[in-house]
Amino acid sequence: MAKALHAPGGISSSFCEQLRDFIDDCAQCPADDEHARIREAVELVRGGQPVPARTRLETLLAVGAGLDAALLVVGDEPAFMCSRSENGVSMASCLVSDSEEDVCAEGATPALALLGAWASALLMAIEQIPSLDDKVFAGMEIVLH
Repeated sequence: MAKALHAPGGISSSFCEQLRDFIDDCAQCPADDEHARIREAVELVRGGQPVPARTRLETLLAVGAGLDAALLVVGDEPAFMCSRSENGVSMASCLVSDSEEDVCAEGATPALALLGAWASALLMAIEQIPSLDDKVFAGMEIVLH
């Protein structure tokens, strides 16, 4: 079941900057940092609120199921595709909600690529709001499954 969660104080341009930094981190970090990026994704969208599925997430990470943990964060709403080349570079694309556009991201693991693509799609959806500037938009919702 999807839970609609509010970013702290709404969505602001500083939240968008955090998303940009997260996207860069997913693309540039080594595979060993996968678990840290997954936890960071949860904190980013949860804004410090308790995570209902935290035990499940930590169990997945403990058994090395990074992609499954990333899927828990992303949820089953967005359309996405993951692939990995012979040389180990992973790619993912994610459809931007309410759009025919998709975004692609690269990462050291499929989970990192998926998180990067998901965050890019979220950022693109936010940036399509006509008047996004330094004002905070109270009432905007971010979904974490």
